[in-house]
Amino acid sequence: MGTHHPKPPKKHPVIPTQTSLQRGLCHSTLLGPHSQKYHSEPLKTISIHMPHLINVLGPNLMLYAQQQFAGPNVNWYYMDTTALPTEDGDYAGSLSHLIFKHDKGPISNLFDPALMVLLSVLDAEGQKLGELYRIRLGMITRTPYRVTHDPHIDDGRPHRTGLFYVIDSDGDTLIYNERSESAKYTVQESVAPVANTWHTFDGAHFHSSQSPIKHDKRIVLTYNYTVA
Repeated sequence: MGTHHPKPPKKHPVIPTQTSLQRGLCHSTLLGPHSQKYHSEPLKTISIHMPHLINVLGPNLMLYAQQQFAGPNVNWYYMDTTALPTEDGDYAGSLSHLIFKHDKGPISNLFDPALMVLLSVLDAEGQKLGELYRIRLGMITRTPYRVTHDPHIDDGRPHRTGLFYVIDSDGDTLIYNERSESAKYTVQESVAPVANTWHTFDGAHFHSSQSPIKHDKRIVLTYNYTVA
């Protein structure tokens, strides 16, 4: 007999509700079709020439980053959906902590360590920060089977999306070839969540996160920004 996967409870854990400011940019600004429409399609992987950095931070700074972003003092806020407000299905929710919003500035005491990570990356790339639109810390917890969240983009303006993986986990980030809503998505790149790695891609590409099934949690810092 096959393994039975129980559905999540009807009521969510008691976790503080986000303020309107914290909700501001947790969800993406552009919608994409629900994931059921492309789950059965074969994945097509094509490499793109955007920075992928390993060992972004030295040992001491990385330990500090993990204490800040994966420690017990982070104020996590439960979101019913991870990618889009219209997302549905079992295990669609996740935890979020919004750190920076372009029109408000820093809105979390995690801004300084988060900015440290971004500036370290830009130094390694020999680039300067242009505009910073958003910094978001996200955590997805283990699910009994892999969940791929809806394809989306984070901001309608031209920008880069940078991902910093805080801890070792599983559940890749899928970056699609498509730059507009599509009935079917083809995977351009699949990025594994390895601690202390950074990956940058053109923010116009639709992308998805996946839930971990081998680790208890997946914690990622997402940056939307431009370079000068």
